[in-house]
Amino acid sequence: MIGIERKFTFPCQKIVSDVLCDCFCIISEHQHPIGIKAQISCLRIQCQNSNVCHSSPPQGSGADVLPFLLSAILVIVGLVVRVHMEETPIFRMAQEQKKVVKSPLTEVFRKSWRQVLQATFLVAVTYTLFYTLATWSLAWGTKEQGEGGGNLGFTNQEYLLMLMISICVFALFIVLSCLYADKIGRRRVLTFSSCALVVFAVLFPFLLDGGLVGQKNFFANMVFLCVGFALMGIAFGPIGAFLPELFDANVRYSGSGIGYNLAAIVGAAFVPTIATWLSSHWGVHSVGLYLAVMAVCCLVSVLTCKETKDVDFTK
Repeated sequence: MIGIERKFTFPCQKIVSDVLCDCFCIISEHQHPIGIKAQISCLRIQCQNSNVCHSSPPQGSGADVLPFLLSAILVIVGLVVRVHMEETPIFRMAQEQKKVVKSPLTEVFRKSWRQVLQATFLVAVTYTLFYTLATWSLAWGTKEQGEGGGNLGFTNQEYLLMLMISICVFALFIVLSCLYADKIGRRRVLTFSSCALVVFAVLFPFLLDGGLVGQKNFFANMVFLCVGFALMGIAFGPIGAFLPELFDANVRYSGSGIGYNLAAIVGAAFVPTIATWLSSHWGVHSVGLYLAVMAVCCLVSVLTCKETKDVDFTK
């Protein structure tokens, strides 16, 4: 589990290896723009092949199996990349110094439990934001109020098209945030993104309030999606470097892996259910409050971490 260290060297290397390896086959879970775009494209194809967008595609149309065929091809791509990955110099140094532990999981929870908590809440807000943007808002924008929606009047195809466009913003800001994180530090970028997310969480409900913006307000909805995905890109980019740098080399992959997956549980597992319940009972502003709480948790985690940009990990 601790043997694959190379993809945790720099933020941009993390992006390249994750987009190729971590898998296009688990598309939405890992939040990668290319994978998300592929998934949304497949959903739009299913809608186009259905008489009614909410119904199942006709048998034999091929739309129902297309996502699985695409994922099978990309699993092979991921396998090829993983086979050719090498250990980082830092991990090889740990091997030479015989600092590699036999039970990294035990070592992580025994010595690095605080870093695991920090990692969990650093990442959790990106999951919460993603499922708010891509899952909850889809239902809110396309369903009537009695069905848990906001009566905004969009069709599934219209909303999926807006998601596909806004995903490009997500991809762009991942790269930009990585470059800035290498220049000014991971901690500063993540602090900015956390504070900006709190502001966004307070303001975005006004863009999704049908009583204020009316039905089918493409401009207001695109502002919501593009700004949301831009902030998500800023938050998500530096995590590829910052997360593993919280841990010692001999437990780096184990520690960051545990933190990342715990974040999926804390930040993603129940987001659509919680957000739908909140919006149905307390209105869309309560969803913003939920996101703001997660952003504050991320901010607290960032502020308790030390900057790692200039740390010499060979010592």
